[in-house]
Amino acid sequence: RRGVGRRLLADLAALALARDYRRLDLSVLDWNPARGFYERIGIRHNAGWLPYRVRGDALAALAALGEA
Repeated sequence: RRGVGRRLLADLAALALARDYRRLDLSVLDWNPARGFYERIGIRHNAGWLPYRVRGDALAALAALGEA
């Protein structure tokens, strides 16, 4: 509530623009109460994307596909 998060994201946005990046992508859990904060400062949920993850045995099996 002291503006630290807003300042951190503002500095990150300035760095992204200085490096000619056109966007920032964030991964936020659906239960995270910070989602309201992100919305208030103009960061919007990208409903067109779905998160996927591979780990453990499935990750090992995927890596093995490249060895065949």
